[in-house]
This record gives sequence, C-alpha cells and structure tokens, in this order.
Amino acid sequence: MKKIKILINCHKQTERLHDDIFTPILAGSAFADASLKEAFADDFHDDMGDNIARLHPYSAELTAIYWAWKNYDRLGDPDYIGLFHYRRFFNFSFRLPETDNWKCAFFDFDKATRDRFGWDREHIEAMCDGAELILPDLEQITDPRDWQTPCDLETHFKRQHVPESLDRAAELIREKYPDYAGAVDAALRSYTGHFCNLFIMKRELFFDYAQWLFGIILPLEKLLPVSDPKYDNPEQRRVLGFLGERLFNIWITEKTAEGVTIRETQRLTGYLTDADRSYFRSTYGAETYRRCLEASKLEAAERRNAFDVLRDDPKADA
Repeated sequence: MKKIKILINCHKQTERLHDDIFTPILAGSAFADASLKEAFADDFHDDMGDNIARLHPYSAELTAIYWAWKNYDRLGDPDYIGLFHYRRFFNFSFRLPETDNWKCAFFDFDKATRDRFGWDREHIEAMCDGAELILPDLEQITDPRDWQTPCDLETHFKRQHVPESLDRAAELIREKYPDYAGAVDAALRSYTGHFCNLFIMKRELFFDYAQWLFGIILPLEKLLPVSDPKYDNPEQRRVLGFLGERLFNIWITEKTAEGVTIRETQRLTGYLTDADRSYFRSTYGAETYRRCLEASKLEAAERRNAFDVLRDDPKADA
C-alpha cells in the first residue's frame, strides 16, 4: 500500500476534508487571528518548524510547499505528496462532461460527493499507480484582456502582472540552472499550461521540485524586491505566488523532456458556502446548477462502472 499525503491549503475557516490522506494546512498562519488558529488547532500551520511563513502575503500557497519540504517527516514520510486548495481538488473518478473548468463543480464534502469523485484510498492509489507526477488537465491559455484570444504563457502573465518580474525570474533560472534554458523558452512560448499549483508527485520528485523552486523564489524576494511599491496592492502583492505558478510549468517542461511519467486529470472547483452556491446559480443559471449538483452525486453502481474504466484509462469518459 502506498503512503500518500495530500495537503489541503487553507487560509480561512471553511468546510474541509481531514483523514489519513487529506490533511489541511493553515497557510498565512503567522498573520491569522486567534479564532482562525483555534479553528485549525488540530491541523498543520505553515509557521511550524522550518518555514517561510513571513512570505505568505507575497507567495500564497508556496509557504505550504516549503513547509512540506522542510517538515516532511511530520507528514509521515509519504511515498507521494500532493497539494490541493480548500476549493480546488482533482477528480479521481470518471470525468464530468463540462468543458468549462469553473463548471466542473462540487458543492460539499459529504459521502456522496466523496464517493463520486473518488476521494478515497482506492481511487487515489489507482491514479498514482504507474505515474510519478499527477497534474490537472493541460489548459488553453487565453489573453486576460478578453479571456478568449489565445496567447502564450509569457503574454498571459505580463498582461496581468508586473512584466519585469517574470523577466527577472527567467534570467535567474538561466543563471543558476543553465540546463533549464530550453525549458524556459519552451514554456513561456507555450499556448497551454497547468494552473493553480495543484499536484501529486513521488517523494523524490517533490524534493527535486522544491529545491529547484525555492532556489529561485527565495532570491527573488530581494532581487525584485517584493518591498517595491509597485507590488504594494492587492492585485500584485502575491507576485512570488504568481511567478511560482509559471515556474512550475517550466519545471514540468524540463521533467517531461527527461521522461518523467505524467498523468493528468480533471480539476474541480468547490462552491462550499451559501454565497458561493448563489454565485454559481446567478452566473451559470439554475438549470446548470441543478445539472452539476446531480452530476456530483451519482449512484454507487454508476461509480463502480466508471472505476472499472479508470483502472485502464484515468482520463477515459464513462
């Protein structure tokens, strides 16, 4: 039996999973008030042990990745380590028919939902079997000016964020890791990418990723620097986190070229509060909400038939 641990990155009080595989971590705990810390009293915090919790305002979920890297034994030294967000999960069962990622939805963590999406050891082990790295499906990248026109990863970043921050990150990679120069060029020119910093990967691969990632991110704190006034606003403050998402694609490009075995699966978005569900209904319509809600709670026989397909092809439709 594989030892698998998936950290659930949380920054606020919310409904969440907690079992022998799924483990919440409070990110931004150094800045959390007493009531939030109390709500996560039985969970991990990103300011425990060796940490970079002070950088959370600039780096978002990267503080959880760093914490897992430096405190791996506290997770039980798992064979596979993953990172999800409190409302972004993988689908380990058969795929939803929606093509819009935001409509690939779940609305709670009750048993029917957990069963539907395979959030259990049997399904997760099946997904990991034979794969070194599990990622969300590759997405087409679109220009943030209209969210329709195709564009490359570099343009996508520079249309939304401080352009020179990506240039400085790319320069640093070429300086410190010259073997990655080709991957930098290929990833930044790509019209597809993996987003949201979601993954499950083998322990050895995770240590490779973390060492590479923070060999870039930590120097960038001072090279940019993050204290520059141009980053002092809600849109740009998380500059290291935004860069980390693009750096992940560069690292994936390099590992793909090296022959790492990668499997992709559907990314799901959670609408877990009354306000979230109301937003979903008002944005996509009551009929879409009803259809997506029903699709997230199918009968056991349908799930079992789908899992038989999953064993042969994790991306197969039912």
